[in-house]
Amino acid sequence: MEGDFAAESCTLWAQVQYSSPDHGHDPEGDLLRSARHPACAGKVMLGNVTDTLLGVFGAHQTPVLLQPPQFDEQRWVLEVRDSELCATITSTSYWGWGLFSKCFLNQINLKGPSERIERLVYDLLAALGKSPWECFRRKKFVKASGLEIAEHKAAWLIWQNRAQQMLEDRIENCRNLLNNSTKRLSQIDLKRHPDFDLQVAKDGLDASEDDLAMAENALADRNSLAVERAIDRIELALINADPSTASDAKTFLAPDDAPSLQAAIAAEQLLEPQKVEWVEAEEEDDGDIIDLTDSGDDVSADWLLSGDEVDETPLIDLSNTDESE
Repeated sequence: MEGDFAAESCTLWAQVQYSSPDHGHDPEGDLLRSARHPACAGKVMLGNVTDTLLGVFGAHQTPVLLQPPQFDEQRWVLEVRDSELCATITSTSYWGWGLFSKCFLNQINLKGPSERIERLVYDLLAALGKSPWECFRRKKFVKASGLEIAEHKAAWLIWQNRAQQMLEDRIENCRNLLNNSTKRLSQIDLKRHPDFDLQVAKDGLDASEDDLAMAENALADRNSLAVERAIDRIELALINADPSTASDAKTFLAPDDAPSLQAAIAAEQLLEPQKVEWVEAEEEDDGDIIDLTDSGDDVSADWLLSGDEVDETPLIDLSNTDESE
């Protein structure tokens, strides 16, 4: 690993356990696509490590193949990034001339804020299931990476432990805020805050105790997403338990009392059609234009339907013709 706690870059090595040709190479921009994409000109074998990394990275730009695969579909260099974090993965063989998927390793270079790197490594280790430093060929893996297995393990765990500590601190902070909010709630003067719903605030804090336990259980399962969801619910309850930040729900509970009702009526009156007064022109009518808008004028339009000649050919009804003839 490069750098220290405040570092914004690191290099990690991972053993590939298996791979499958589920992706393809789009020559237009050297983009990584699904293997079924019509623009793919060749297949790309990512391997379980990079495939999992893309899944836990979060929203990101379309991955770019800095070095597309040639004859060996498992040899490539891939870059995936968002506005803050960039990950460059190099897939290469370290034993067996690339004949087996387990003879490949991934060199992962991460650049970005420390918190983002910590969280990505934490989620990647949790999703992989197997430690990435557990290699298929120990001596060859050490030789190719230049680090001993213990050093690989330490490089991964230092980022994981930082993310673990960060989540633990957030849970502990929520616990302290809940205790303080519960104490303040019993001292609120409702005369100064007549619109504050005390019962809703108490119910929210009671539910937050369960959310706090859920966050701790999720942390034990290394499920960071579940931890964050529980913390978000706790923070919302803390907001509603403070008279200065609690949201006013009366508009939703009693829509008839909403001030927007009168505003809507006034707006409707503004939309009523207005009468338009026509001003007669001072010039005399030359008689070439016929005004059809005045219902009092008797205007005959028979001349529009008349022609020079009238076809008086009688019509013959063939519907009752006897078919037996």
